Amino acid sequence: MYQTNQKSQEHFIKFLFVFILGSSLLNFSAYSSSDLINTSLPNLKKGITTEEISFSERNILHSVWKISNSSYHGTAFAIGSNQMITSFHVMDAILKKSSLEDIILSQKGRILTVKRILKIDRSYDLVLLETTDNVGDYLHITNTSPKAEDELFTAGYPRPLGVLTTIRKTLDVIYETDFSYIFPVDYSYFDGLSGSPIYTKKGHVIGVSYFGSTNILHIIKVKYLKKFIEEKVTCSPLDNIKLCFDRELDNTKQEAKQGNVISQWTLGRMYYYGKGIEKDFALAAYWLKKAANQGYPLAQEMLADMYYYGEGVEKNLDLVFYWLTKAAEQGFSPVQYQLYEKYKEIRKDLVSAAYWLKESTKRGYAPAQYQLAMMYQNGEEGLDKDLDLVFYWLAKAANQGYAPAQYMLGKMYYEAEELEFNFNLAAYWLKKAANQEYYLARQMLYEMYYYGEPGIE
Repeated sequence: MYQTNQKSQEHFIKFLFVFILGSSLLNFSAYSSSDLINTSLPNLKKGITTEEISFSERNILHSVWKISNSSYHGTAFAIGSNQMITSFHVMDAILKKSSLEDIILSQKGRILTVKRILKIDRSYDLVLLETTDNVGDYLHITNTSPKAEDELFTAGYPRPLGVLTTIRKTLDVIYETDFSYIFPVDYSYFDGLSGSPIYTKKGHVIGVSYFGSTNILHIIKVKYLKKFIEEKVTCSPLDNIKLCFDRELDNTKQEAKQGNVISQWTLGRMYYYGKGIEKDFALAAYWLKKAANQGYPLAQEMLADMYYYGEGVEKNLDLVFYWLTKAAEQGFSPVQYQLYEKYKEIRKDLVSAAYWLKESTKRGYAPAQYQLAMMYQNGEEGLDKDLDLVFYWLAKAANQGYAPAQYMLGKMYYEAEELEFNFNLAAYWLKKAANQEYYLARQMLYEMYYYGEPGIE
């Protein structure tokens, strides 16, 4: 290996080399989860091949389609000979710049177009489409619930890759409602997968995914997906799209007034972001309070943010802590981590901060685990430096797919300032992070490739 000073002297040459090669040298397209460990860097596969998957999963993958216009794409999956499910916000984004006739459904060279929208549900982020032609393979949706230990998969067309990708995640449920499971995820890894089927290793579909907020993945339970599919068609063939969307907005408002917590939360978010409705922070706060008072943690978290920034309500730090605590006490680990940060930065209360960081790590929240590792590495916040605990918590976060932790493990093995030199393990963890578009990991992998280090073929 080159010494550090030699590397520094050649930094400009290395950077120029990286810049010129760019993505033409390394294609970090996603691929089958079985490829993640043993794939050499220059030969990463584009997408996945059906030879690598089980029969049950093959049927799922053959049922998944890319839905797109010239500037936006997402995922849809077939549930009938000429019917598909996709995410409402995907369809809404596409239709902002296109007409229905401009939407393309594509899969392995096949192209379909959308005949019409059959029905929509803003609250559960669902759209049922009718296609112009027969889709071929489609999924039979049955009532199936995942077990806590189940390994879950999703298949779709994430941005910016745009190739059919299967992603495996062992996800511990952090919060469960009557209608959904809610997980913390790395948004950059899942972006574009809203509307994707979530399924088990046996090929049982347990729900459909969508992002209710940044870094929070919702899985709408299959019983609600079935209910949506089986309900009567609400969009007439003679309707224009705007009329159908407006009618559904009226339904959402009516359900919110009747006390439906997800509709209240949905309406609050719509008013907050100005999506499908004129932006109004005061009305956003009104509906989020309704949902928050019913105990919905995402509404409580969002309402706390509004009190923090004074959006639609008077700025009030006491209410920030009140609503974050309400969500955290339900075991909602991302909010527990937020409380750690707020107690440390605002109230300078390291005892309460440490309590909520511990709770968040106990619930398996990867960013909290990574933060704890960094605290042990630097000897911060009253903790002694402890390399064993650094490695323990980094591994916990990295094994959940948290890219910063994967990068840090790879970096530690590569630079060998704290761990023994191990270029194979360095390459392994850096590849994992790089597959999630983590820039620092890609940069270090380029460096390893440039210097021809062991572990890089």
